[in-house]
Order: sequence, then C-alpha cells, then structure tokens
Amino acid sequence: MRAWYGLAAAILVAAALRLPGIGTWSLWADEAATAAFMTLGWWDLVDPLARLETTPPTYYLALKAWTLAAGGSDAALRLPSALAGIASVAVLWWLCRDAFGRRAAFWAAMTLAITGWHVFHSRDARVYALLVLAALLALVAARAFAARAGRPGPGWIAPAIGLAGLGALTAWLHFAGTIAAGTAFIYAAAVMIAGGPPDRRAVVRLIAAAALCGVLMLPVLWLAWSIMQADGAAGFGWMNRIGFALAGQTMLRVLMLAPSTLDPWTGIGPAAAGLAAGMALVLGWLALRPGPRQAEALALGAALAGGIALFLVAHAIKPLILTRTLLILVPLVAALVGTGIARLQPVALRVAAFAAMLLAQAPALYDTFRIPPDASDWRRLAQRIAAASGPDSAVLVFDAFEATALDRYRAAGGPRVGYILLPPGEVGLHGYIAARTSSAQAVTAETLLAALCRDLRAPRLLVGQRNHEVLEDQRQALAGALRGTGSRPEPTIWDRSLGLEIWSAPNCPAGPTPARP
Repeated sequence: MRAWYGLAAAILVAAALRLPGIGTWSLWADEAATAAFMTLGWWDLVDPLARLETTPPTYYLALKAWTLAAGGSDAALRLPSALAGIASVAVLWWLCRDAFGRRAAFWAAMTLAITGWHVFHSRDARVYALLVLAALLALVAARAFAARAGRPGPGWIAPAIGLAGLGALTAWLHFAGTIAAGTAFIYAAAVMIAGGPPDRRAVVRLIAAAALCGVLMLPVLWLAWSIMQADGAAGFGWMNRIGFALAGQTMLRVLMLAPSTLDPWTGIGPAAAGLAAGMALVLGWLALRPGPRQAEALALGAALAGGIALFLVAHAIKPLILTRTLLILVPLVAALVGTGIARLQPVALRVAAFAAMLLAQAPALYDTFRIPPDASDWRRLAQRIAAASGPDSAVLVFDAFEATALDRYRAAGGPRVGYILLPPGEVGLHGYIAARTSSAQAVTAETLLAALCRDLRAPRLLVGQRNHEVLEDQRQALAGALRGTGSRPEPTIWDRSLGLEIWSAPNCPAGPTPARP
C-alpha cells in the first residue's frame, strides 16, 4: 500500500494547483478562439475550419461533445485540460516507477505537478494538456513495446498497435504531436538498445510499428501540408516571425523548467528562473551519471535529445517552437529531475532539492492564481468600454477572437463589438470566424473609413488593444487610416496587457460612401 501513497500525494498536489478557481479569470485570446469554435456546427469544425486553424479538429470535436453535457462556461471549457494535467502526473509516475523505481517516480510526479508551464496549460481551454497526456501514454506504450519486441510469439503485437495508435493520436490532437510520436519511437529504440544490442526481429517489429503509425497519421500530414500551402489564409501567419534566436530562448526557458513571470516579480522572476534552470541542470546530470538504472536514464535522455532535434528540424520547415508545443518534452525533463532528486542522500537533501524547485516555481504559481492568464482581463476591459461608450461611439478590435472575448463578457448595457480590423495575411480564419460567430463587421484598413461613414456621420472609436507585437502592423494600419481624416487618439490606458484607446470621430466625405463588400 505504501507504494501508492506517493502517487496519491502527487495527484493531490496536482489537483490543488489545477482545479481551484479554474473559472475565476476570463478566457484569454487563445481560449476565446476555443469558445468561438464551440459555436460552430459539427461539420464546420471539420470543413472549412480544419483548413484554416493550426490545430486539427479532433480536440474541438471532443470539446464540443463535452460542452453538450457540461455547458460552455469558462470553468467547463477548462476542466478537460485540468483533468488531463492531473492524469499526466499519474502517467509520469507510472512510467518512472517501471523505469527507475517508486522513489524516482514520486519525485518526478511531484516535479511535474508543480512545474509552472504545465500548471498554466492545465488551466487553459486549449489542446496542450491533452497533447501532453497522449504523449506520455505513447512513452508508456513505447517502453512496453521495447520490453516485448524481441520475444518470440505474438506478444509484441498489442504493444505495437498501442504505440502506433497513441503516436498517431498525438498528431491528430496537434500537428506538433508528430514530434511527440517521433520522440516515443526514439525512446522505444533507446530502451531496446539499453537492454543490449537488439536482434533483427526486434528492429523489424519497431519499423512495422512506425510504419503503422505513419499510415494512421497520413490524413493529418496531408492536412498540415495543405495548410502550409495556404499559409496566409490560415491562422498562423504570425508564426513566421519566430526566428531561431527567439525559438532558442523559448526552448531553453521551457526545457530548463524556468517559467515566465509577470508583475510584481521584476527582480524575483529572473532569479527564480535562474534557480530553476540551475536545479534542472544539476539534477539532470545526477540522473545521467553512472549508477543504478543508468541505461534507463540514458534512454530517457536520448528521447529528450531526439525530441529537441525533431523540433529544430520542424522549425526549419515551418516555425513551430512555442512554449505550448514544447510542453510535450517537459515531462521528460521532470522525469530526469525526479530521478536526480531520488539519487540524493540523505532524505533531507532530497527534500531540500525539491523545496528549491518549488521555490523557483513559486512566482509563476502565484501568477496563476493572482493574475489573469496572459495578463489579460477581458471582463474588466468590457466594463471599461461600457463606461466610456455613448450613442456616438463604436467598438473596434483587431481580430475575431478579441471580439468573441469582449462580447462574451459584455457589461450590462455595454456595446457589442462593431468592427473587426482583419489581420493582414490572415483574412481566411478571422474573416470566417467574424462572419459566423460575431455581429461585428469585418473590415480592412482600406475599407474602414467607408464602413464608418456609411451613415454619413462616423462614430468615435473605442479600440480594444492587446499588448502583443504581432498586432503592431494592425495598430499602424489603423492609425494610418484614421489620421488623414482628422481623427485623433487619446492616450491609451493600459491595464496589464489590455488597453483602451479612444479615437475621435473621423471626418467623412461630403456624400454617402458605401462600404465595400
């Protein structure tokens, strides 16, 4: 029974950091996209959304089914991610118990339970917590397959099908899941090698399992290829801005378990990130040193190195290295950290090492409960817009999901979003969502004035601003379209990452100017 106490403790810690207050904060912009998609029909999620969105429709179809029973509240949308995050802690314990023993399994599970990156995405109405869970199950299947691949008889078939199916599932959940699947097969090969040179039969069976996984992935690979051809019409044109320098910084932060922090951690945040990175390096080194089950640790390290290499190759084809996609490698780091902690003697030193990791994560965990996700409180911005609005005003935002967020939290008597300034190069996704889920009119910088002057008297504009560099082109386009008409802005008032900018009414041409279609 004592073997299960550690698992129970890790699950309790994971639940305590993922469930309380899950519906307190408003949805942030990416979660608002999820909420918008839930208003579409079942087939709309498959076509055309699957050709426009950067995530396959599997998650959205499953979440839509979930909302039929649980409703569409903020907490209901986030709960599947929270449950997947908690389950991931249990699956990591299972993986590490078989590979390293109960002590390492406990510390690995506890490390993942408190890791800021994983906690954040486990409270997020997006696919990434479920993707991590599927990736971990694929690793468990990979280890089970490696143990049976060289044995005579049909005992290897079920693990091979499990490995292929779970690997394909990760790709069906997200295109980055192809990397998770590749990582699982690298892990299977590494575990086989750790037990001695694999025989020809085991290698052939591994290739057969990989081929089956590839066949199951074919529809997703075709979908990814078609979206890459569309590019500008799809929803990830902004990702082209992510160069290797920024990608490298992101990879270091995530894989060193050094979470980003918001105010008021101006000085403490970087120190905590440095502490997390230092502890991850030292404990990972301890896990890989010669000792009991070093071969298992090296196999896990090989899987991590292989996953990093796959990310770099994929990023060279299409920018893919983001904090949320890298999350699939975080459990591997947590497993090595937990194994390193388990090797420390005496017990007090193990407790001290974990306490240092917890201290490093503390600012990010504080942010999780005290600051809205992405530092954006759309409910409060909607209240500010309602207070500033009048009969002569209209609301404008920069994409369809911002419109979803503001309309979702519209204060009593407050205005709905009237105009959406479409992002340049991404009119496909945002134009479609604006037309299907919002009463706002989608405009471009060229058609904005005509739309405002439709009734001869233009309103003053209340512009909801989000402090994100990818929106800078739209801000400049808006300013360029309005300044020549005599419209002038008041200073933007920021509330963390969201701001309200008010433009005076532009001067319209003498005659009616019909808006372009």
